[in-house]
Formats: sequence, structure tokens, C-alpha cells
Amino acid sequence: MISPLLALLVSLAKAFSCEVIAEGVETTERGLILLAMGCKQAQGDGIAKPMPANNFDMRLKDYQPNQQWLNESVDQPDSCISKTKTFALTSKQWSTKFEAAIKSTDNASANWPTSEHSHCKFWIKNAKEDTAFSTDWLNHFKNLHLAHSKRTNELMNEYILGHKDSAHAGLSHYKTSYNGIMQALEQREEF
Repeated sequence: MISPLLALLVSLAKAFSCEVIAEGVETTERGLILLAMGCKQAQGDGIAKPMPANNFDMRLKDYQPNQQWLNESVDQPDSCISKTKTFALTSKQWSTKFEAAIKSTDNASANWPTSEHSHCKFWIKNAKEDTAFSTDWLNHFKNLHLAHSKRTNELMNEYILGHKDSAHAGLSHYKTSYNGIMQALEQREEF
């Protein structure tokens, strides 16, 4: 998961005109999040696995960049669009991990994601400081997010208390509220 601290570090590096090279980029999603944040350089297994030095020239010659990364427009990302994409991609990652935990069969195999609240609180605070986000939209989004967070906590508590069937059944409402948040992100410009 991409943390608010990473977003802060990328922003700080940009403010001081420093280059940022992300380490440990293992998935397409993580690369997309970093691109949305304005980080254009990275290394990790998602780009190439470790290899002996004598294989480097051949690997470089045969290298095919990730097409989704190439499709991403990163030259001068609009601050508002960049923040919205980062939030959407990070939320998708978090939601996938949360759903997998709820679907697991026992508490020991449930791998809960880190608290969503700190990430979202950071993002909303950051968005408030960006004049491109309308106050009406931010209030609408914040209310959607609070309702979604409440449902998320209820499902997690049901699961932890041993009511796994009820937690599994509640995933449809969870997905509906999650989809509402994603739809609000897409409709941001309409406010």
C-alpha cells in the first residue's frame, strides 16, 4: 500500500527539485500510483527481477515497458487529477486486500490492510488545500467516505467476533458504498 508518508516524501522532493526513484515497485498498480504522484523513475521486480550483470545488456535489449504505465500521461500532471488518481488507485488496492480478509475462512488467515482512515484523512486534508477541488464536492465526498468507513469497521468487527457469514453477506453493501466513492471521484468535475 502506498502510504501518506510516501506521498509527502514525493511532494517534498519535488518542492526541492530533487529526483525521486521509487524502490520495490512490484506491481502495475503500485507503478500507476507512483506515476500519478509524479514519480517517473523506479526499480523493482515489476520492472525486472535481479539478474547477473552479464545478462543486463540482453535484458535491456528485450525490455518491453508496462503498457499501462506508458498509457499514463505523466508529463505535467494536473494536481487535482493526480491526487484523484492516486486516491482511487490506493483505495482500490486497500479494498482488494480488505475483501480478501473478509472472505478468508479464519482469523489467522485474515490479512487486514492497514488503517484506511489515516490515508483518507490525509488525502481529504490535502484536497482541501487544493483550490481545484470544490467545497461542495469535498463535503459530499467526505460524507460518502464516512459512511463507507463506518460500514467497513462494522464488517471487520462482525468478522473478528466470529460472525463470518454475516460479514461475507455484508460485502455487497460494502461494494455498493465503495462504488459510490469511486463514482464520486469520477464525477468530481461536475460539482
